[in-house]
Amino acid sequence: ESGLVSMDDKRDYEELISSERPSGGPASVRRIGGVLNFVYLLEFGEGDRSRRLVAKTYQNWYGLKWIPLTIWAIGSQNFDILGEKRLANEYRMNRFLRSKGLNAPQIHHVSVPRRTIIEEYVQGSGFDQIARDCLADPSQDLLARISSLGNEISLIHQAGATLGDSKPDNAILDGQGRIWFVDLEQASEGGNPAWDLAEFLYYSGHYTLRWGRMKMMAKAFLAGYLKSGNRAFVREISSARYKRVFGIVTAPHIIMGISKLCGSYDSSS
Repeated sequence: ESGLVSMDDKRDYEELISSERPSGGPASVRRIGGVLNFVYLLEFGEGDRSRRLVAKTYQNWYGLKWIPLTIWAIGSQNFDILGEKRLANEYRMNRFLRSKGLNAPQIHHVSVPRRTIIEEYVQGSGFDQIARDCLADPSQDLLARISSLGNEISLIHQAGATLGDSKPDNAILDGQGRIWFVDLEQASEGGNPAWDLAEFLYYSGHYTLRWGRMKMMAKAFLAGYLKSGNRAFVREISSARYKRVFGIVTAPHIIMGISKLCGSYDSSS
């Protein structure tokens, strides 16, 4: 979003940030995560002029991470396994969400030859930790944060898009209370909204064995979603095809509790 770039741009991280670095500011590159995708934090400048960017490089163009997941989720969700397609999804859907007034990091640079996208770094709390904290002590403040995430996902669905990989790890709450989605490589226009809801709930369920607390969090999430979301998608979560997918990571009584809860919602929108 900082201008046109060449599709043949082969500059590395140091070359890219040196062209943007405030004068006199030291630069550093530090790996911060990723298994098959390398993720780096780029820092340059000092004091008020400092800036942080995140560079994500697709290590394997064929995305071996997604091949077993595609087989595992067959009949429930289709994953893009080609790295080129995942990079394109990240770029396209980032811009799409921003065009709809939704929060996604600003794109700084894309390098097709280096299979890299560079975006603004979002400082905040990951919803994986928020979900864990909520399940440990479901305070009204934490439940409200979970509810706000449900509402934000409903806005994405209203805009005609889906996340595709809606694990709580992929959402961040910043210091101003805004929610950002930071991993959009499986996102698309269209898609299956029920999957987004099912993945968040069933995957979050593996953080706990206490159904009472999971039920409180699930209700808060769904209440936020249903401020503008479709009840039919909520009811669909109870389908066996979703329970089967997450049954290998989440306790059976949590799976059945979520399924029964979602199935109790009237399917009318």
